[in-house]
Amino acid sequence: MAQYHFIGGDGKPYGPYTLDQMKEHQAANRLNAESQISVDGGGWKPASSILEIFGNNAAATGSTAPVQYPQVTTTHANRTNPMAITGMICGIISLPAICCCYGFPFHILGIIFSMIGLSQIKKSPGEQGKGMAIAGLICAILSIILVIAFIVLGVAVSASDLSGRP
Repeated sequence: MAQYHFIGGDGKPYGPYTLDQMKEHQAANRLNAESQISVDGGGWKPASSILEIFGNNAAATGSTAPVQYPQVTTTHANRTNPMAITGMICGIISLPAICCCYGFPFHILGIIFSMIGLSQIKKSPGEQGKGMAIAGLICAILSIILVIAFIVLGVAVSASDLSGRP
């Protein structure tokens, strides 16, 4: 049984196909009289010269119009990195929670999640959320700085009260 290959409208070779499959391609207008076909690994020749596919009326059955292939387009929806979102949320929560020790886990988690998010975004440029990760990082670091400032201020005020000086 002969094996057929043909060059498609996109310039790529396709096959191997059986004679019945080639006739199906011809009926579906994937092949025309000008398509290049190779039989059993031989040289490329016009389909109109392959009598078993087009018969004697190649000009009547084969269209000279170029073969139309459906255009396949893939769209990748840009997704927002979940670690960046989590880092931003933890960073934002850490700001109002600086007045008590409840904010401490959010300070650390905001930094960790934001750094992981930035790292993942850098590795896969299609992801979004870099701004969110940076915002979470800034909020978490700012809240740590504020906690340290309040502690230092509290110690300074306590020390001045204990010394008895006005």
